[in-house]
Amino acid sequence: MARVGLFGFVGSLAHAGRLAAAARALRAVGHEPVMFGDPAAFLGRGLLAEGEIPLVPHAEPSPAQVLGSASPDEDATWFVQALADDRAAMRASRLNCAVVDNRRSAGIAAEAEGIPWVSLTNSLLLGPWCRFAPTVGELAASCAPMFGTTPLAMMERAMLRGMAPDSPMPIQAAALHPVVVEAIRSAGARSRRAAHELNLGSRTLILDLARIAGVRGVPPGARIVGPILPEPRGGGALKKGVLLVAFGSTGDLAVRDALVAALATRWELSVAGAGAGMVAPEAFADAALVVCHGGNTTLYRAAWGRTPVLAIGSTMEQSLNAVAFARAGMGLAMSGEDARRQPEVVVATVERLLGDAAFREKAASIGASVRRARALGEVVGAVGEVGGG
Repeated sequence: MARVGLFGFVGSLAHAGRLAAAARALRAVGHEPVMFGDPAAFLGRGLLAEGEIPLVPHAEPSPAQVLGSASPDEDATWFVQALADDRAAMRASRLNCAVVDNRRSAGIAAEAEGIPWVSLTNSLLLGPWCRFAPTVGELAASCAPMFGTTPLAMMERAMLRGMAPDSPMPIQAAALHPVVVEAIRSAGARSRRAAHELNLGSRTLILDLARIAGVRGVPPGARIVGPILPEPRGGGALKKGVLLVAFGSTGDLAVRDALVAALATRWELSVAGAGAGMVAPEAFADAALVVCHGGNTTLYRAAWGRTPVLAIGSTMEQSLNAVAFARAGMGLAMSGEDARRQPEVVVATVERLLGDAAFREKAASIGASVRRARALGEVVGAVGEVGGG
């Protein structure tokens, strides 16, 4: 059996929850999991009990760096430091294997230390390997928050100017900063030139459903396995029929508060506290509608509960998630800027979602696929393949 280090963006409630669930699954079959990150991200949110899994304090990037709003130079500087920190942590902990969820430096560190690693990722982070293609208009709306501008202004930028808003625009490869490329080369890890290549491990598990955002042309060792849905300790059901507002720990709280103000005059709401803890699965099943930030795990948890969604992203990944799930038929997507400026449109959109049974029927169909997924078993299997046991 292997001593397995689990690394990720634990500032995100969803990523911390996925890693905690993976650690429990690995321990259940005899592996020795060790978690890296801020212990409060696990203990203070009800994701792990004190002493349940060893927790090693470990620095992580800011949300701005992970969510794409940091400057390229700042991001590259952090990557170099994180790579050194990750290598030192792996050596000190004498790991045989690593599981990495959205911490780009940790996979490179594992390769540099000669440690096999399993990558947990999502289709939208795989660039041109992702089969989902937003339209030009959807891409402009998704990118606008990153550049502090409007979708209309994005349409006037060189890469989109003159293109029809309804034209498909496959996700493109994003070149890595030269400093990052050199750091990878110096570490002796496998060469990478594009950001999506950082998600390729010894095994790569894509935590999506193909019907939401599939992949094509992925290298050997990468496969879609469905979502990991963490189950927090504590929490419980909702009163039937309320609107659940769930913006996780990475949603835009200004957008959330604007939504609450617009919706509270018409409907009874349950508002999940940002970062305070994960919403219980029963709450997603009891809600009449989930209003969320477009987080991948939140959307899949809504599908698990067979509940339609209004997804309002404020980063590129959140916005594209929102569009992908809306295109699959289980809800509708809006931009955060529109939600802030046009509360009457939010109200009308909620009325449409509540009044059309087709959204709930589609959510139930997608939810059936989510319930059949066995992603944690795939994690255990992948660790056994590359790390022994």
